[in-house]
Amino acid sequence: MLYQLTRANTPFDQLKPMIFVRLSYEGRFGIKNTEKKTETPKVLEMLNLEDSGKTVIDVPSEKYITNAALQILREGSEAPKRYTIFDIEVWKVGLDVNDKEAKASAEKYVTTLRKMRKHLPDRQLGYYGLPVHRELKASLSPRSSGIYQSWQRRNDLLQDLADELDVFYPSLYAFHNDPDKWKIYAREHISEARRLARKGQKIIVFLWPEFHDRSRYSGKRIDYKFWKLQLETAFKYADGVFIWDNDEFPFTDPAWLSASRDFIKDIEAKGAIINRELM
Repeated sequence: MLYQLTRANTPFDQLKPMIFVRLSYEGRFGIKNTEKKTETPKVLEMLNLEDSGKTVIDVPSEKYITNAALQILREGSEAPKRYTIFDIEVWKVGLDVNDKEAKASAEKYVTTLRKMRKHLPDRQLGYYGLPVHRELKASLSPRSSGIYQSWQRRNDLLQDLADELDVFYPSLYAFHNDPDKWKIYAREHISEARRLARKGQKIIVFLWPEFHDRSRYSGKRIDYKFWKLQLETAFKYADGVFIWDNDEFPFTDPAWLSASRDFIKDIEAKGAIINRELM
């Protein structure tokens, strides 16, 4: 939602890469809500909660699906083909579960998406962090290694899920304060996403200007140089970026905003076409 852009003379010049920022940034540092003018994602944190408040480990009920879809339609813009992202993280598909559980989870994702699509036929639907599950150790290992190949086999197991998705949303939050490692981690996840994108789905990565809350650097912000590198890497390999953040960190001249603005200026100078709602 921060910017919308296209780039020329790149391997993906037929696509329309985008940079979005979560709604809570509206009104801060001159960021404007451009929802009525551009296609912006609706993030629905569908956390598998029924009206009773009990966690659901199975596919949400028809009532839940219908109510969730109506919520999206009420709050959504009039833009066609609008992006809608679902965040369901209780169904495990990573290497921490066996193939049987991963396959069962994938089937739940597929079933839920199909039910939702009946209510939202004109939306571009996808899941946060899927279909390529984040695997830090595997992605940093040689492609010939056993763990990397196990990761690829698991991703292959999720191909049917991948085929159902309109957009892929790999999560590339930083765990290490090591830009070189992060570049490998990002490149490999995007590479795997491309491999599964048999229908040419766009790949919009999630970035966070703070280290992941399960890392040793939890709560620390990413510095200007590292953040700009993340944006540059995403622009090189992916089709768009969703900048996520929470509301807990004090907004005092964040480096990510300066880096984001400088990044936009750099790519604009190279021929990108920018929607300058914020500049």
